[in-house]
Amino acid sequence: MNLGVEDLRALTHLSDTGLLTLFGRAKDSREAEVIDDPTAERIVDALTPVLARSDRPMHQRLAHGKVAPQLAAYMGLRARHFDDRALDFFSRRGEAVVVNMGCGLDSRFHRLRARLGDRLESAAFELIDVDLPGVIEVKRRVLPPEPGYRQLAADVTKLSWLDELPWSRPMIFLAEGLLMYLPPEAVRALVVQLRARAPGCELVARCSTGAGSRAGAVGWCA
Repeated sequence: MNLGVEDLRALTHLSDTGLLTLFGRAKDSREAEVIDDPTAERIVDALTPVLARSDRPMHQRLAHGKVAPQLAAYMGLRARHFDDRALDFFSRRGEAVVVNMGCGLDSRFHRLRARLGDRLESAAFELIDVDLPGVIEVKRRVLPPEPGYRQLAADVTKLSWLDELPWSRPMIFLAEGLLMYLPPEAVRALVVQLRARAPGCELVARCSTGAGSRAGAVGWCA
């Protein structure tokens, strides 16, 4: 892994949230609570000494293992729910393109591949990670693309990135930790485009109705 502190400093606060999510999933995986995510564990092991050299307070907290058990459990449960929805879509359709929007440093492809097992060898399955260019630049260093796994550097509010998707195939869009950070008009524009371009696609998203409100995962079929 070729990653330095300067790369992490270039990330936005949203990407810092992705780091916190990654460390939470890894902690949950190590403690065998909800998810099995050895890839996240390996990334955390590699990033920890890099974060320890950073002067950012959150990087220091993560480097010293300061992840609350409640947060780790929540991250594990949330990731498992979205993984389950993607696998359910694949089981129903027999083919799937999973578009993981605002992916951060998520290792969803590797978790799904492990759960699919032999079915992945002959199945038409692809996962496309989408996030800001700075995030994808770092992610390619820790999780390089491979067959069945693609990374797309794009601002999801700039809808031209949708032109790069394989619209003739069944697609499920995941927004596990994204929509609450976008302006309402950007969310509406994205949903309208998904409905217009992909009849039969599905969207699963974590969303909230306002500041301080309870959040949950919702989904729809176009």
